[in-house]
This record gives sequence, C-alpha cells and structure tokens, in this order.
Amino acid sequence: MSEIQIFSRKLKSLREEMGLNQSQVAKELGLSTSALGMLETAKRAPSFEVLNKILSFYNVTYEELVLDRKPHTQESDVKYIKVLERLNELSQQNMELQQKLTMYERSEKEKAQEKAEKL
Repeated sequence: MSEIQIFSRKLKSLREEMGLNQSQVAKELGLSTSALGMLETAKRAPSFEVLNKILSFYNVTYEELVLDRKPHTQESDVKYIKVLERLNELSQQNMELQQKLTMYERSEKEKAQEKAEKL
C-alpha cells in the first residue's frame, strides 16, 4: 500500500473515530468538503500546509498518519529495554550452561581415558 493510500485510509478512519462528518472536518481545516473527500479517497495529496493542519487537528504525528506507525513512547522504550535485559539474562545463562557442559564433557572424556589406560 502506498503512502498516499495509507494516509487516505487513516485520515478517513480518524474522522470516523471522532464521529465527525466531512463537512465538519473540512471547515476546521479550511478546505472544501470535496477537497477533503479527494484526500480521503487518495485522489489528491495534501499540501504541506494542509498536512500540518491535519496533524494538528487530529493530534497525530506524521509517522502515525502517513507511515501508519504507532507513536514512539517512553512506555515502548521501557518494554524494549526489558526485552533486551531478558535476552541478555538468557544469553548469560546459555553461556554458563555451555561452560558447564564443556567441563562435564572434559571430565567424562578424562574418566574414559583413565579407564582405557587401566585396561
């Protein structure tokens, strides 16, 4: 899906979520209803000025509206850091287990060699 299609779909969705009709939003943005309709159906791309008005009106970021990404939040950073910390813990545990396994294998190999020498 192209950026203009994502933008159009999201623009219409935001308007509907707020329970507004095209006339109400068009008036707030200083557009005609038909101009807003063309934006919502990907028949027209917004000017930089109109895009900024839309972002301000809906209180969304460019990433949310055009790229359909969730906003970057401190909460998402905390979750990401916790995941990284857990992965680090698992990596440490994995390394410890590998070391123990290596030591066990060496010990068993030495025992087998001692038995072979006694025979």
